[in-house]
Amino acid sequence: MEHLDRLSGIGAILLSATALTACYEPPPPAPVASAYVPAPPPAAAQPAPAQGAYSSSVPAVPVLAAPYAPPAPRPETPPPAPSASAIWQPGHWYWNGSQYAWIPGHYVARPTATANWMPGHWQQGPRGWTWVSGYWS
Repeated sequence: MEHLDRLSGIGAILLSATALTACYEPPPPAPVASAYVPAPPPAAAQPAPAQGAYSSSVPAVPVLAAPYAPPAPRPETPPPAPSASAIWQPGHWYWNGSQYAWIPGHYVARPTATANWMPGHWQQGPRGWTWVSGYWS
């Protein structure tokens, strides 16, 4: 009988530990400065926001220039589109401060029926290579 009490006590401890683990959410990762800099669309391509629309502005991120050019883009075969309005945004390299890392391509919903995606690109400047973000036009 004493063993049964010990086993039920151990079972209760395991159940409570499992419940606590299920509720635990790890903290978000710390932001890492990268060469990813959102490029604003040209002034002529910026439509006025629709009534009730929210701004999709991206907070400013410190620019880290990569000391050398990125590798060639990885070949990607897009999977079937999830919807007729989904647009494939190809993957690209980003500079994490010490090396290039690949961000795979993904589908995004077209914001309007006539919007076109202008892909991002790497640009060489006096301080090195920086990423210029893509945008909708």
